[in-house]
Amino acid sequence: MSIIREDMFPVEFPLFPSPGTPGEGKGEGFVREAAVQSAPSPTLPRNTGGGDKRSIGAGDKRSTGRVDQRSTGRSVGWGSSSPLAPKGLTLPELMIGLCIMTIVMGAMSAFSTALATGWRQGELIQDDSMSATQVTLRLQSLLRDARLFGLLVAGRTADGGDPAAMLGFWMRDDDGDNQMKLSEIGLLEHNPTDQTLRFYRVVWPDSYSAAQQAGYDHHVSYANLNGSAYFNTFKALPYVSSAVLARDVVGLRMEKQGVALPAVSYVLTFDRAGRREVLAGSATIRAYNHAPTTQP
Repeated sequence: MSIIREDMFPVEFPLFPSPGTPGEGKGEGFVREAAVQSAPSPTLPRNTGGGDKRSIGAGDKRSTGRVDQRSTGRSVGWGSSSPLAPKGLTLPELMIGLCIMTIVMGAMSAFSTALATGWRQGELIQDDSMSATQVTLRLQSLLRDARLFGLLVAGRTADGGDPAAMLGFWMRDDDGDNQMKLSEIGLLEHNPTDQTLRFYRVVWPDSYSAAQQAGYDHHVSYANLNGSAYFNTFKALPYVSSAVLARDVVGLRMEKQGVALPAVSYVLTFDRAGRREVLAGSATIRAYNHAPTTQP
């Protein structure tokens, strides 16, 4: 027979089991009744420091279950209904974001395209301006250094059907004898077929000796300088070559001006990929000579 003393249970509790308590007659009812009376909270049992250790162990499922939830945090997770859990984007939100991104990217693409187009247009305009400047310098150099203007065919505009422009002139007097020679004659001609402005002059082949050059370099009369038939023959000579002064020339008109100081005015029309440009100018002879003093 077991003897129960009061010093075994520091906390006072009645020495009789609760009615209907599980484990009646085995001492478990006394322990649960003591825990209920002494605990300040119904959820956390109070350790009395002695007696039956099952009062705070796995025996009481009501207290241990709640402690595990608070300590381990099993009830709070990414998939729970807690207000702190993060949420993903819904389909309407995702579609709205994609639409906004498409609008922004489209605006950036349009801006980049417009900027690139502006650069290309600026480069084309700059190239056209530089080309026109070079043509002007070449024409000015050839016409101002001339000694005498000869045959002149006025030419045509861009949409005209007149004969192509042509200008024959005495370029220089190399030996200073005041007589025109074949190697001193030049010809400017507009070719509407390939839309070029060409300059014809004598270029002796390297295989020609000095004697051969002197034999072919005959004198040119003032009448020949003003004759179209002579210049047609001149272009066909094997030692006469041409150089392109300008391309994309769809129109060229020239006109002689002045008597004391002869000048030639010109209007060049360019067509570069549909971009029309008109270049006008005038050149005056620096060392004018009405005609050679002696004729061959």
